[in-house]
Amino acid sequence: MDTTSANSTSAPPRNWTLDDADDALFGLSNRTRQHGMADLDRRYRASGGLLSSEHVLMLMRERMSQPISRLARWLAGRQLVQIAQPTVLWLPAFQFTPCRCQLRPGVSETIDELSQVLDDIELACWFASPNISLGGHAPAEVLLAHPEEVRQVARLDRFVLNPP
Repeated sequence: MDTTSANSTSAPPRNWTLDDADDALFGLSNRTRQHGMADLDRRYRASGGLLSSEHVLMLMRERMSQPISRLARWLAGRQLVQIAQPTVLWLPAFQFTPCRCQLRPGVSETIDELSQVLDDIELACWFASPNISLGGHAPAEVLLAHPEEVRQVARLDRFVLNPP
């Protein structure tokens, strides 16, 4: 498991902007922006990696009827972390139960907390980035054991990004 942290303990430079603060909060570095998929793929390895939507559909077909409709509903309702690329849609594996290929408890509730303030790629980075409120672990790594704690951290981060 990769235990290195993307967080820095040094003070921000004087010319820091709000966008820079958002980038620091969600682990978006220049490296992530320039090498986005490779960086996200590396970050998600500890929690099962990234699966193509075609692969997820293949797994779902073995376990349920109408998998395309179900996946389409999850995607349209923004209940899944999704990373759209020009030729493939990537879905982080942490959000699915391995045996039934259902959504894990807490995934859609956590996404719901953040969906009004983060776009899809920011959401993907949030789940894959170490979070100090989770002891330096990424939400994707903690969600299985502590879904309510991850949702509460998402709620806190939502208020940090969009105060009332």
